[in-house]
Amino acid sequence: MLIPSGNNVARLLARWDAGSQDAFVAKMNREAAALGMTSTTYTGASGVEDSTTSTAEDQLLLAREVMKDDTVRSIVATPSLRVDGVPGAVVNTNTLLGRSGVIGLKTGSSTAAGGALMWAARASSGALILGVVLHQSPGGTPSAGLQAALATSETLIAAIQRELPAATR
Repeated sequence: MLIPSGNNVARLLARWDAGSQDAFVAKMNREAAALGMTSTTYTGASGVEDSTTSTAEDQLLLAREVMKDDTVRSIVATPSLRVDGVPGAVVNTNTLLGRSGVIGLKTGSSTAAGGALMWAARASSGALILGVVLHQSPGGTPSAGLQAALATSETLIAAIQRELPAATR
């Protein structure tokens, strides 16, 4: 689910973890509240539902939390992998991986929401830089929204990396 999206797998894991998708969504919303994500409402396990809402600020809180986990960091940094029973490689939709210091996180896209990217990168100093880009090209194709989110993120990452050394002096 963290390499390309797996909405069907998210629903399956929700039922495995909490007995039902509704129970899992309640868990997700409690955890979001505990993280201080005051502008987030999850309505499904996968997050693809148009009724799920959040903000870049809230998603940045989530990014900070998940990047503390070694396993998650390892998964979201994986450019591609092989899965038994699936022909070919499963390719990460975050095509910025390995460029401009990008070390991971998660893409998302839908017609209504447009494209999104929660990203993690390393500055030349080694400092972790996190960012979130949401709502790119809403109303268009999910693919176009995702490409817009990736392009916008790449521009932001480059600007931050360029200016960060001066800002820390």
